[in-house]
Amino acid sequence: MIYPTLWIECRRQAGDDTYGQPVLGAMTREKVVPVKLEFTAAHTTVRTDSAASHGHAYEVTANVVLLALPTTRIAPGDILTVQSHKVRVITAHQRFRPSGEIDHVQVICTAWK
Repeated sequence: MIYPTLWIECRRQAGDDTYGQPVLGAMTREKVVPVKLEFTAAHTTVRTDSAASHGHAYEVTANVVLLALPTTRIAPGDILTVQSHKVRVITAHQRFRPSGEIDHVQVICTAWK
């Protein structure tokens, strides 16, 4: 049994706009247990427009693992706001107790731009 302590905002992708960019739907709030919240900004080696940025580009990365209650509506592809950082859900796996009942859902996320 888990005891959620952190409120997050969850938005499901409602579709795409005319340019192929995702359009987010209504916001819901979920309470989760943070296991790993790792946000970093690493210098990227990708060549950038040297006239504008002189090659100094940084890429924001995130490695987030959350545990949610079995009744959660979080699904892969959802956009979560965790402590003002936006992350996209990669996987949401159910984890079971030894008795065979669902104990919690493990949610793994990455940075969303």
